[in-house]
Amino acid sequence: MPSLPLEDVKIDGRETGKAKSPVDHFQIRTAIAAFFCLWVLIWTQGLGLWQRWSYSESAPEPQGGGFSKSFVEAFNDITPSEKLEWHRCSEGNFCARLTVPMDYKRPLSGSRRRHPKVHIAMVLIPGANHTSGEHFSASPVLVNPGGPGGSGIDFARRSAKSLQALFGEDQDIIGFDPRGVGETTPGVDCFSFPSQKAGRIASEPPSEQDILHGRFNSMLFDISNPGLVNSSGNSLESLDVRWRAMSGLCTHKDDIYGENSILRHLSTPVVSRDMLSIVEAWDEWIEASPREKYPLERPYSHLKGQLSYWGGSYGSLLGETFAAIYPDRVGRMVLDAIVNADYYVTPIWVDALTDAENVLQSFFRYCHLAESSCAIYRSGDRSEDIRIRYSAIMDRLKAQTGVAAIYPRTHQPVVVTYSHIRQFIFLALYQPIRLFPLAAEVLDALYREEHSKLFNDYISLPELQASLGRFCPCDDSVPAQGMNVYSHWEANMAIKCSDKRYILNETIPNLTTLFELLSTNTSWGDVWMTWQLGCDGWNIQSADPPLPWDPDDYSFSIPHDRQVNTTNPILFLSSSYDPVCAIEGAVKMARRFAGAGFVEQKSIGHGTFSTASRCTTDVVRRYFKHLEVPDGSLEDRTWKTCEPDEWPWKPFQKQDWMQQFSGPRSEEREDLEAVGARMEASKGIQEFLARRKTVGY
Repeated sequence: MPSLPLEDVKIDGRETGKAKSPVDHFQIRTAIAAFFCLWVLIWTQGLGLWQRWSYSESAPEPQGGGFSKSFVEAFNDITPSEKLEWHRCSEGNFCARLTVPMDYKRPLSGSRRRHPKVHIAMVLIPGANHTSGEHFSASPVLVNPGGPGGSGIDFARRSAKSLQALFGEDQDIIGFDPRGVGETTPGVDCFSFPSQKAGRIASEPPSEQDILHGRFNSMLFDISNPGLVNSSGNSLESLDVRWRAMSGLCTHKDDIYGENSILRHLSTPVVSRDMLSIVEAWDEWIEASPREKYPLERPYSHLKGQLSYWGGSYGSLLGETFAAIYPDRVGRMVLDAIVNADYYVTPIWVDALTDAENVLQSFFRYCHLAESSCAIYRSGDRSEDIRIRYSAIMDRLKAQTGVAAIYPRTHQPVVVTYSHIRQFIFLALYQPIRLFPLAAEVLDALYREEHSKLFNDYISLPELQASLGRFCPCDDSVPAQGMNVYSHWEANMAIKCSDKRYILNETIPNLTTLFELLSTNTSWGDVWMTWQLGCDGWNIQSADPPLPWDPDDYSFSIPHDRQVNTTNPILFLSSSYDPVCAIEGAVKMARRFAGAGFVEQKSIGHGTFSTASRCTTDVVRRYFKHLEVPDGSLEDRTWKTCEPDEWPWKPFQKQDWMQQFSGPRSEEREDLEAVGARMEASKGIQEFLARRKTVGY
């Protein structure tokens, strides 16, 4: 297919290269955009929409590190610094913006135009007794929840106390937004262009008005989504054109900024380098602290200078990549929901869904066991009866244009299609404990054609929002204070496309063949192919070194027959049946690292946090406290296994769980209470992962 002509790209709401019609469409669109801008201003209530581009020519130069006594309400209140300078922020936490090179081949010196910078936003959640600014850990735990494009800041703010209950109450937790994501600037934004008045100078960011205009165009693009690749007779062709147009738009933005474009500096290896910069900046900050205020004896002092890290899903890929590039800087590293890195770099990640069908079949089995507690169950049902009913519901929905209703809160028309529900059911496979019951209720409402119940009770729930789109009128929530409004899917697309060794750039017949091949291995080929098409026609070349992974074992990747020797062993975790990160890929990646520990949790879902398990939480806690990995052999397939303590429709309840231990002595009961509290903490992380409005790995 020919490349998209730049004259057909919409810029600032206009179509270039076309004659002006008698009706001034640009004025109409500008009026609409102005209304949209006013709506956004009211909606955000001044909660820092502009902070993504808060740096400017007049911004103060980065200053030295330290510990500021000032309180900040938003990240744009913080002057970026080449040395760590923590500021008190919400909920007793500390926030910082660390300046690193956009291109590590061009260090932090000279003008911004020749030496562009990235300002990494971070939040520090202190461990127990660290609230006074004393006794900070020598090696705080960095966290990444996945994506790519997931916000580590949001994850840390919402889940750090739960993580500390699991890892150790004295653990300092740092959440950071990777470059291009969230509060870190510059962010990925292919829709916001600097105005013509700015002269398109490479270092000039878009204005506030430009950003609002871009968000409006982004909304128009999002609501024009044609659905899944097989949802209509020409949906594959429509998706192909859609993503090639998006690639053309991003390329045009990239051309404006040239070698200073953030779109050339987003790949996972350079984010790994950023994590090393955070470790080094932390060490420098600790060393510069007054000795009388910050004692030399610190928790985990033997890990000074090394990375402590937890990463799930894409976050596991980030950890694997860091460990492969900087093996001597690995302190403690727990990776969950393991990405098979060798296949992640291919155009269509074909081996990811090996176990997705098993997870779907478990929905029918657990629904059968739950009987009337499962909304779609009918008296006397077998598992097969429930499966047949599910198939009938989806077939009927696919034959319809969609289910329409007026959403009562906003009085706007909403159409829910087969593609929406199909993607929601797929996402339910990620978190069966939390989402299987909800999926059954949604399916039952569709089966009974109770559309008002569907819209009144379910559509506005966060668990459904990732399937319905970012600008669904059902979502009338207000973003949390200090968090900007940014496009997760743009960051997701740009990062994963930057990581590809082999770009997807095929004809429609070849894409059809790829889809048919994918569908022979899984019934979820339609969803997966739709998500993978985001890199269709992507032609922005990453300026950074490639990922050290490749399925064909080329010379520029880590040889498959050689193990990476890390300073400390890595702990790998996997559920038995993960819908998008199959356990066989997890075993393969663990074998790439010498001395790695491996735990298989006998559960379904995306990662071990999808199901509470005393055994798994005990293993993780011992690892973070003592760097102990469980016994077992990856080669002999005799690794550690852990049983779950909850199932779909039978979630973990601490008091019920305690009752199985008859009359324990007081000291034993105290220990059990602590174990139960840790398992409750894992449920808090499970809730965050189920409710975040993102689609990814």
